[in-house]
Amino acid sequence: MKKIKKISAMMFFLIFAVNLYSEASAEYVFPDDSEIASMLNVSINEFHRDVKKEMIEDHPSEVRKTGASNPDIGYEKSSRKLVFKNKSSGKVVETDTPFLNYAK
Repeated sequence: MKKIKKISAMMFFLIFAVNLYSEASAEYVFPDDSEIASMLNVSINEFHRDVKKEMIEDHPSEVRKTGASNPDIGYEKSSRKLVFKNKSSGKVVETDTPFLNYAK
């Protein structure tokens, strides 16, 4: 029984350490508006008027967590998942949505 508890504790620690490392090592990319528009095959005006608005509306809880009403848009470098950033505080919140889901 003690052996099982030790193994369980070691497994928990290992999983915790891996999760902690992966969160700490995340790299975020925040392209400028023209780069985002190009990546998503839209004009800069379409990005601001339609796509960014849609991104924000699709992720109200994530945007709320940033504390910003008009967050910067970016993506996590390795997973290419959409992220939001508060310009003032620098707080970044990840989503589970692929950034390129918004490509036209």
